[in-house]
Amino acid sequence: MFSDFIWENIFFLGTELDDYQKIFEIDWDFSHLIDAFSEEGFLFERKIFLFGQTEPQQCKHNGKLETIIIPTIIAVECAEEPSLKVRVESVQMKQNDRQELSLKRMKLSWVPFYLGSRPNFKRVQRINNHGYYLNCSLRATQLKRIAKNKLLSYTYAIPYIQEELIGKRAEIDKTVLVDFEWKEKQYKFDFRWDDIVFEYLAEDICSDLKLELCDELAKIIVDNAKKAMEETKNIKREEVKQRREKFSQLPTKYVDNFKKLKCYKFYPLNQDPEIEMWKSPYINRYYPNGEIHNRKNF
Repeated sequence: MFSDFIWENIFFLGTELDDYQKIFEIDWDFSHLIDAFSEEGFLFERKIFLFGQTEPQQCKHNGKLETIIIPTIIAVECAEEPSLKVRVESVQMKQNDRQELSLKRMKLSWVPFYLGSRPNFKRVQRINNHGYYLNCSLRATQLKRIAKNKLLSYTYAIPYIQEELIGKRAEIDKTVLVDFEWKEKQYKFDFRWDDIVFEYLAEDICSDLKLELCDELAKIIVDNAKKAMEETKNIKREEVKQRREKFSQLPTKYVDNFKKLKCYKFYPLNQDPEIEMWKSPYINRYYPNGEIHNRKNF
């Protein structure tokens, strides 16, 4: 059936693979998503792209407080495939380690879905023009065997839309990651370049890292921080330049199609676990917030 087909095949991008199977330990109820595609539903015969993501939260489940991997399904209404790439990034990553990868390279693709378990060709052909979901062609066992650096790509990947396409001003990550060596040991810290006072930086870092402050160490910390900040700013300037160049080369019709893009966010209907307090319209830093749908019979 449609519900089983979608639930089992949508790939929940950005989920730690060690936790991936935990998504399915609970019988989540997404029947309202099915209703949305019915003839009376608000997504009926619209061109929709579905992808999954997870939100680990502390929730009451069977009377006990535990960490639950809450699955959410994002429905994107758009005339074009909303994402052709993913961004692999996290606060812990160095600037040079953050990547923009194609779906093809990640073995991801937008796959057409259909209603019912035994579609004929004509029905599939008709539905193909309206519904797609993000699928990963690698099986769970294959994902576990891939190299660690590639594994991180799946853990930290998020669907990407160029901000200008949806009228958003590109958000610049102002986090600076700093490495320094002291007495043959390596240390790391980070700061935001718009919230830094170098006069107090060394004292704060030594306190956090439990190091004894001295003039030599203070100079190393501040010098490395200033160097890292300048390198980070240069990287960000180049990213902005490249992004503007890419946007200026896009066909007008393609850009116009994204002006009507809408997002809908589906949380499970389950009453247990208790997830109500964690529901949020936020999708990711690139997509616009989604309209939350957590009821049946639209």
